[in-house]
Amino acid sequence: MNNQSPAASTPTTRSRFNFAAALPYILVLLCGLIWGMNFSLARLVIESGAHPVGITFWQAFGGGLVLWAYCRMAGREIPVSRAAFMHATVIALCGTALPSTIYYYAAAHLPAGVLAITVALVPMATYALAWTLGLEKMGVWRLLGIVLGFLSVVLLMSPGAELPGAGAGGWLLLALVSVLCYAVEDVYVDARARGMDLIGLLALSLFIAALIVAPLMYTQNAFYAFAWPPNQIDLAVVAIIFVCSVAYVLFFIAIQIAGAVFASLVGYTITLAGVFWGIVFFAERHTLWVWAALALMLLGLGLVTPRDRRRE
Repeated sequence: MNNQSPAASTPTTRSRFNFAAALPYILVLLCGLIWGMNFSLARLVIESGAHPVGITFWQAFGGGLVLWAYCRMAGREIPVSRAAFMHATVIALCGTALPSTIYYYAAAHLPAGVLAITVALVPMATYALAWTLGLEKMGVWRLLGIVLGFLSVVLLMSPGAELPGAGAGGWLLLALVSVLCYAVEDVYVDARARGMDLIGLLALSLFIAALIVAPLMYTQNAFYAFAWPPNQIDLAVVAIIFVCSVAYVLFFIAIQIAGAVFASLVGYTITLAGVFWGIVFFAERHTLWVWAALALMLLGLGLVTPRDRRRE
């Protein structure tokens, strides 16, 4: 005879792993780990002699192919309307063609971990821009978060950060232009491209970005030719294509499952993972000033994390 009461069996039931509840956290963690690797891969490829424009082309064209294949398998359609082409062109310029090229140029002059830290500024710049345009309210805590982000950049540019090379500060400022590009992209997508299939729109934008970069690649003689059998750098370029594509898909799935508010937590994991991969790939060692900048950046990012608009 089983004398076990229902109450006694409750802890066993509750102790079971709830995969559905954990899935959003898994997606955010995987997205950050994968996306954060891109900074180290970029440094590896650029230091091997590859041209930044050529790598941007392959990231865009190859990423477009990957997402096109995903759309085909998932039964999604790539939009081909006039409005879709207009939205995709803006996203191509601000989300890939300009910022990726800038980051690849900067990758040869800055540690991968430092580049990863600058990505945490994107949510702050996005909200500052949205507030300027009257699209978001700017509370005291959000303003404090933006100030902390600015102070973290000041720490990174200080002599105590010991960035490599005499012109490293200039390359850091150039990397911040990429941050502004991503902020413009985020605000544009939020304000103008609502209701569209964002993954299909992203695939279209990547093909357009490849077309935008192609003439510059030709004039700069920057085309990257793959070897056969592929060498280590070829594999790194392929990894960049899949890292960017898969991370985007995971990010949008996280938005669909848990909402944009929760998915914004990926900013933490990208920054931390970028620093981690820089240590793994290149044994990067940072001064206390850089670690302090990372701490300020993460704290500021937490203060600027978007809130649920329905509650507001």
